[in-house]
Amino acid sequence: MERDQFSHETAVEQFVDAVIAFSDDAGPANLERYLKASRSLEDSRPPARNRRSAGARPTPSSRVAQGSGSPA
Repeated sequence: MERDQFSHETAVEQFVDAVIAFSDDAGPANLERYLKASRSLEDSRPPARNRRSAGARPTPSSRVAQGSGSPA
């Protein structure tokens, strides 16, 4: 597990460096570096339980019950 954490931290550092480089110079070499670092970061993420995808709507069971709507 410790090695996995190290791999993830390394991937995060490489991704941050690639983002900074790409923001300084959006040329093809930095784009490729960014894409490679992005893939490495995704691959390094530990599997999550019950992770919702971005923009996913909550299911009816996860919604918070609302009041009757009448002012107090």
